[in-house]
Amino acid sequence: TIHSDAFDEEEVELLHSKSKFSKAKWKKKRFLLIQDVKKLIDQNDPHAPKKAEEMVRRMLTLYEKSGNDVELRPTLQAYNLWIHAIAKSQDAKAGQLAEQVLEQMHANHVSPDVITYTSIMDAHARSQNPDRAEEVLFQLLEGTMKGNVDSSNVGLSSITCDTILNAWAQQGTYESAQRAQTILLRLEEWQRKDIKPTKVSYATVMNAWAKVGTTEAAEHAELLLNT
Repeated sequence: TIHSDAFDEEEVELLHSKSKFSKAKWKKKRFLLIQDVKKLIDQNDPHAPKKAEEMVRRMLTLYEKSGNDVELRPTLQAYNLWIHAIAKSQDAKAGQLAEQVLEQMHANHVSPDVITYTSIMDAHARSQNPDRAEEVLFQLLEGTMKGNVDSSNVGLSSITCDTILNAWAQQGTYESAQRAQTILLRLEEWQRKDIKPTKVSYATVMNAWAKVGTTEAAEHAELLLNT
């Protein structure tokens, strides 16, 4: 197994002589690095974010030393794994750290996709900051409405929206259930083929009201069931 603790001396030496550098060999190593990080994330290893960062920085170093060869640029998958690792880290600043990675992606001309944004929202949700997760969601929704964001490129979907609904539902308060229902209503108004409330959306908001545990909350949940 290849680990990303240090940049491989052989890779640096190969870069000094481009004729000897094997992109195929590097792509194999890159694949193994990604598998290493995936395994750490699946195991909830606390070192996963650090290893993911080292992996991306290793790719970035190689990219820069190659004279910015596009084929050697850090991949979208690598950046997404880094953000996902941060989201699962339970770090209180996970959302902020995830958005910093997004900034690096933009700086290196790597376009984010639905996995990127969903993981950023998840990072905010897990670090008890559903407000910011909601802001990210509606910035995307409003961006697609105004034509500033191409939803087909980003892959924005109902699943992304359900992430935010679940973030509020887990708070277990009357106010958080109201916020979840407000988002649900906005999604109903949105009425896009690819972005609209699903059965999961309604069930999630019903669960938010269930956690409140009052008669009024039960009535809200029943109304949603009827809807």
